[in-house]
Amino acid sequence: MAFFGTNCEEGHGKAIVVLTGPRTIMGRIATLAQSAEQGETTLSIDLNRFMKFIGIFAVSLGVVFFCLGFIYSDDVLANFVYAIGIIVANVPEGLLITLTITLAAAASRLGKSNVLVKNMQSVETLGSTSCICSDKTGTLTQNRMSPAHAFIGCKDYICSFGKDEYEYYRKLGREVDEIEFDSPMMQKFANYLAMCSTAELADPDDLDIREFMAKSLGKKDPNEVPEALFVQQKEQYRETMMSKMFWKDRKAVSGNATEVGMVKFISSFIDYRAVRDRYRESFSVPFNSALKYNQIVKEVVDDSGRFVKHLVLMKGASERVVLRCDKVDMGNSIEEMTEEIRNTINAKNTEYASCGERVLGLAYLDLDPDKYPCDVVFMNEGENKNVPNSGLVFLGLISLMDPPRIDVEKSVDKCREAGIKVIMVTGDQPETAKAIAHKCHIITNLQYEYNNMVAAGLSPEEAMDKSHAIVIHGDLLAKMHRQDSKKLPEDPEKGLYLQQWLKKKEVVFARMNPAQKLIIVDACQKMGNIVAVTGDGVNDSPALEKANIGIAMGSGSEVAKDVADMVLLTDDFTSIVIGVEQGRLIFDNLKKSIVYTLASNIPELLPFILYIAFQIPLPLTTILILFVDVGTDMWPAISFAYEPAELDIMKRKPRNPEKDLLVSRKVLAFAYLQIGIMEGFAGIFAYFAVMADYGFKPMNLFFYGFQKGCDVKTGEYRTYDWTTNDDNRVNVMDFYACRAPDGTLFPDAHRVRKELSDPSHYVPLEDTMDSWSSVSDSHVRYTSEALKYAQTASWMAIVVCQWINLIICKTRSLSIAQQGFSNMPALYGLIFETALAVLIVYVPFLNEPLGTRRLNIKHFGIVVFPFFALIFAYDEIRKYLMHKLSKIEPGKRPVYSWLYRNTLY
Repeated sequence: MAFFGTNCEEGHGKAIVVLTGPRTIMGRIATLAQSAEQGETTLSIDLNRFMKFIGIFAVSLGVVFFCLGFIYSDDVLANFVYAIGIIVANVPEGLLITLTITLAAAASRLGKSNVLVKNMQSVETLGSTSCICSDKTGTLTQNRMSPAHAFIGCKDYICSFGKDEYEYYRKLGREVDEIEFDSPMMQKFANYLAMCSTAELADPDDLDIREFMAKSLGKKDPNEVPEALFVQQKEQYRETMMSKMFWKDRKAVSGNATEVGMVKFISSFIDYRAVRDRYRESFSVPFNSALKYNQIVKEVVDDSGRFVKHLVLMKGASERVVLRCDKVDMGNSIEEMTEEIRNTINAKNTEYASCGERVLGLAYLDLDPDKYPCDVVFMNEGENKNVPNSGLVFLGLISLMDPPRIDVEKSVDKCREAGIKVIMVTGDQPETAKAIAHKCHIITNLQYEYNNMVAAGLSPEEAMDKSHAIVIHGDLLAKMHRQDSKKLPEDPEKGLYLQQWLKKKEVVFARMNPAQKLIIVDACQKMGNIVAVTGDGVNDSPALEKANIGIAMGSGSEVAKDVADMVLLTDDFTSIVIGVEQGRLIFDNLKKSIVYTLASNIPELLPFILYIAFQIPLPLTTILILFVDVGTDMWPAISFAYEPAELDIMKRKPRNPEKDLLVSRKVLAFAYLQIGIMEGFAGIFAYFAVMADYGFKPMNLFFYGFQKGCDVKTGEYRTYDWTTNDDNRVNVMDFYACRAPDGTLFPDAHRVRKELSDPSHYVPLEDTMDSWSSVSDSHVRYTSEALKYAQTASWMAIVVCQWINLIICKTRSLSIAQQGFSNMPALYGLIFETALAVLIVYVPFLNEPLGTRRLNIKHFGIVVFPFFALIFAYDEIRKYLMHKLSKIEPGKRPVYSWLYRNTLY
């Protein structure tokens, strides 16, 4: 049976199309992958929620202020400009750029760790992950199989050395376990392994030889090997590498890691290629996850090439192979498979597996040449099935060790500390999976594993109640799933069996086939977990599609890579942990950027509120608000994309997507009601302080902005123009004279003038600061020019407060002293913010169009320094007390203080 796109390497033949389109195997898998629903990423859900909120909030405020503006003015354009200012003040314009740069920076950092990110938003989802379903081979382990033990003819062998190594160490007097490489049984075992394996070892090329020469000469870089020496000794080194002494260093051309490990071992004492060439293949059943074995029929010939018989070989999962055997080859004789021998084989299998070794069984059967002649056609299906897969002769076991990756246990511990459950899903038998899981720290204490507790004498119910870990066999999962599928969807006990298993702290699934991954992923998601799944095969694609984030192996199939969100180029589990940290960093940095941006909304809104509610001259113009939002705040907000991770980022529990939102109530409370309020007071304080310096005391300004007076030149009874330069040469003392030139009495104007001329409020002209404005060429004191200076000071106060806001937003829970200031883009952002503010305030040709004035040094931020210090002190004290009042001890459930629960945004 061939799939579409299959290439014939040699020969010719005819094919019959039996299935097309979605009815083919590939089509079924594609349909299953497409049917697996994949929702939005947690980041996109949060961003959509935030955009809706901020959009409705900003537009609503804009409409409210637009309507309120008509209370004092009929100028539609002016009120519309105010409304636009309110809307702009509430929208974080730099968020989209910050998001893009943050995701790109994270993808770049992951690329350096050999992680290919296909969907950038999925990185943040990985940061929210609460459960990782990981493969064992190649992900948690090194995928470098090497033979460890063999059990042949009921004899135990240690297979750590090849034949030449064994003899070499014996000559040195080193004590090594005896291996009978030349014994008939060992030769038979090796020949049969060679025949039912397809792995091929590569002959060393020039690069391999250079690396080997450099290693033997004590050089780190292969390029350090002199060219003349390389040319002279290349062939000699090639022969050395091809010798059986260096079988472990041979590289593979093809074959999976298990077969490569076996072929490397047998190549140390037989010529496996010659064996394969001698025995022609008549029929084969390739290994698959359902059968868990491969079967092959070889044609045996004598030295003259004449047909002798057919030989059936079976290699695969030891328990599957043993079940199909009723005889055992003892070397000198073939005996019946008694219960005692079967128990011995099973015990040896368990012994090897308990060491974390993958155990394979090998069996054979010599077919009767009369019944199976040379030209027989073998069939494995239908009525004419004639390939025997039972009644075999058991030959032996071979176990291979695939060691855990370096520091993988630290990565698993890091996941556990971060509140992430790591679930191992493997095709290996339970004992092997349990041992490797223990070595990788997925199972911390084998004493509290469910099956071990049952074996120790506890009842299944008691063991289930007291156990911390559980290893589930794939056959049990399949059985329970078949029973569960008969229940109605509304049945409360549907799926309960799997949830009961998954509630354990440590879970391992053994002897699983890829299709069962989908069941596990679905159950984890129904329990409220954000699930990451690793996979490499075509059959893994439905689970990769179903998972919140699918992670394909770099060595895996193209189908798996196409479906997955990320690809681990080195198949290393540690890369997933790095991805989790980067995902959490993305969420952290977006939150920090949003808090930084939203904090300036209150000092931008407060002037409009005071303007409408108390009729004071407008403390801040719309154009200056725009220069905060799209000018001075833009670079600092974007710089959070480069903020390094906080020291405790992998000590926090995974965020709950339903509660810990990108913009939560705590975020809004911190940005608006804490930092925002302090910044708002700083801006208003600067405004009143400057107005007071130019003759307008704070109490006089209330209900003053819309008071009518008399234009001394025209005699018109009107409102003083604060917004334009029309009245900047008009002294308000004269404007609010009690009578017009024609003698008309103005009581309101008289009251205002009386307040302004009160001796307790009077400031001599020569004592005021900058009494002459070079921009408008007029006096500042008692003119609308004073408002321009006050508005500039108020705007400058916001900029200065945003300096310290940038610093405190660098961390959410740690002191800035712990975090440090390593984010250079943020430093450049501060410099840019300051430089832009100086340009806007002190460059003459910008003053008139922007409505700014050149501030006296006293008013350039110094007037708001107490608020600068207050914001910094408040946040540092908050962070200190947050941890001080909480009880966080290793190994115990943390008890967080009220301050921690309500102010950690």
